[in-house]
Amino acid sequence: KYMRERFLGIMENTATREERRKENLNLSSGSRNFEFSVEMKDVKHPALIRLLNERKIGKNKLPYWLKEVHFTIYDGETGEVIESGFGLGIRNSAGGWNIRTAMRLESKQKKALVKNSYSLLKLDPMLKSDRVYVVEGLFDALALWKMGYRDGDFIVLNGSNVKKLIQDNILDRYEVIALALDNDEAGRRFEREIAEKYTYKNLRKLRYQGKDPSEALLNLVNKLTHNLQL
Repeated sequence: KYMRERFLGIMENTATREERRKENLNLSSGSRNFEFSVEMKDVKHPALIRLLNERKIGKNKLPYWLKEVHFTIYDGETGEVIESGFGLGIRNSAGGWNIRTAMRLESKQKKALVKNSYSLLKLDPMLKSDRVYVVEGLFDALALWKMGYRDGDFIVLNGSNVKKLIQDNILDRYEVIALALDNDEAGRRFEREIAEKYTYKNLRKLRYQGKDPSEALLNLVNKLTHNLQL
């Protein structure tokens, strides 16, 4: 237990160090090409901290894979600036970013950057984990992290389905697959598809009060707050 807590402490401290990097991407959406300038750094913007607080995540001990991402989108032919913004970001398997903005902007250009591709978030980028948690959205992953599920990698579907995930054989590398998908028809369908493919794996389903882990965390914190006020 002591070693686990010490290891997690190292990971959390690493995430607090200021990191600022820039990269350029060239992606397409339909017949149009877009160029992106992306800057990544630790999460500090007040609007994003407010968003994290609203979701009961808070700003302390955030995982290293969560970044504040500032992006500028250019027309690939003219170089004209089409859109710019910032948000909470995680890398996705298509080489882009899944970005959750405070204003929930979902333009076609931004969707080209996101591409609805799943994200593989490693507990430690240098080590192999035998456990993975599969969730549908960014805040589901953050909710599980906040509730103490820090003993494995995360896969975030980001609005994609599980077919690509299965095709890429990403889940093959794990001994334990913990499913924390939404309590709706789509979530149950995803569970069936994974269960049918990985009959030989240790499959576990996390149970929680709410439609997804993010709502479960909100319910838990609100219940604790209510009990304290009684």
